Amino acid sequence: MAKWGQGDPRWIVEERADATNVNNWHWTERDATSWSKSKLKEVLVGLVVEGEAGRCEISDLKHVEGEASCNSRRGKLIFFYEWNLRLSWKEFTLGMILPTKATVVGQELATEQKLSGNTVQDSVSPQSLDPVGVKIPTVKILMREIFNSPAEELYRIFTTKESVQKFSKCPAVIEPEKGGKLQMFDGCVNGEYAELLPGQRIVLKWRCRSWPDEHYATVALNFKGMALQTELQLECKGVPVSHEDSTRQCWKQQYFEEIHILLQQSQASME
Repeated sequence: MAKWGQGDPRWIVEERADATNVNNWHWTERDATSWSKSKLKEVLVGLVVEGEAGRCEISDLKHVEGEASCNSRRGKLIFFYEWNLRLSWKEFTLGMILPTKATVVGQELATEQKLSGNTVQDSVSPQSLDPVGVKIPTVKILMREIFNSPAEELYRIFTTKESVQKFSKCPAVIEPEKGGKLQMFDGCVNGEYAELLPGQRIVLKWRCRSWPDEHYATVALNFKGMALQTELQLECKGVPVSHEDSTRQCWKQQYFEEIHILLQQSQASME
């Protein structure tokens, strides 16, 4: 038997508020019905559907019956929902008569199941259920990359709008001051600058558009100068577990590899 304090931390019960469920290991359940009803109305009313037959707009959510819950087990979020919806819509037809009402029924589902039968495509992403109070499981990403550039130049690439737009190949919003906005890759990445030490360190409040609503990671970029080279140390804390691989690839391919190309082009133009 392990000595006190040396066992698996998931099973160590300490005198603290969350000691009964360390790291969200045990099953917990939160009722998300009320929040889901409001969200369904928000995303459905006003939705426009177009096709070869014509165009229609959902004008009202007449009836909402069902329930939803948000569950956590072993650090993983699991969602269940079952809804019976009655919608009304406005007609904008092209030679066809559309009904003025429709009934859409969604059978009981968990997020691991595939949609089939009479189910409808999810209009509400399960990831956006974080507001009901279940903690999102996250991970910390650590990466290192060597660039053939002095630290001051590499720092400027991350804080100059012109340079950011060159390596990202997209319009960008860059406001390099504490609290300044950051937006890149056509809005796929956004956040703000939290700390700036020229040539040494940048800290960002950073998120991808596909993440749960209002969820941000903390990104620290540390520049370690080595003669004509710089080691960039990346620490990205608070990345949703389900987005770990895509976030790592984003930094590797869309940041690091493109910055290498930008530096090579800059050095070639000076020769």
